[in-house]
Amino acid sequence: MRHDTIGRGLRALRHRRGLRQRDAAARAGIARSVLTDLEAGRLGTHSVDALVRAATSVGGSIRLQLSVPGGDLHRLLDADHARLQADWKAWLARAGWTVEAEVTFNHYGERGSIDLFAWYPATGACLVIELKTVLVDIQDLLAGLDRKERIGRSLASERGWRAISVVPVLLVAEGSTARRRLAEHASLFERFDLRGRTALSWLRQPIAPAPRGVLCLTQLSRARPGDRRRAGRQRIRSDRPRPRSV
Repeated sequence: MRHDTIGRGLRALRHRRGLRQRDAAARAGIARSVLTDLEAGRLGTHSVDALVRAATSVGGSIRLQLSVPGGDLHRLLDADHARLQADWKAWLARAGWTVEAEVTFNHYGERGSIDLFAWYPATGACLVIELKTVLVDIQDLLAGLDRKERIGRSLASERGWRAISVVPVLLVAEGSTARRRLAEHASLFERFDLRGRTALSWLRQPIAPAPRGVLCLTQLSRARPGDRRRAGRQRIRSDRPRPRSV
């Protein structure tokens, strides 16, 4: 869609709702000058987030779609996710965890799957691990992780695991965008009180008391010989997961 068409659409929606420009801008949490530019079709100098906020404030929505040659974007992203999952499953197993991947559940109507589900027999610590190559819908991500934490004990019991604690773990592929998104929504991630090297040390030896949550930025392992460069990632420095401070 043309930029000027989007601008006219924003202005028309605002008029339909009887909003002044200053009122719509306040609702969106953006400067009035930014909304002026957007309604004029000058989108290029402003962030996608500002455009989404402006559209939402007047009852509209913005949908973005990335297309790649051959339509294989999902395959590329899935390859990164699968590699991240395999790396961490192997790492946790070496550290003494009992680990299962892609654990599906249907608990009183709540359905879903857990990327990695792990238990440490010596201390009874249990992990529900969410792996993300990109951070998109933060609230949906955290709500889903909370739901998985709630049913963690039941899932552990089904496997004969004695779970003393259930810890939500979020592992995010390293990158400047991931760091920016985490910084923008820092308040939403406050419960993840164990991070970076400290988190790695605890995962090696999960002593009590258990943390409220674990959050790590982690690099994807180096591609195997013959693999194509995946998802635009050009600099891979490690053959194993390496959490970073966030």
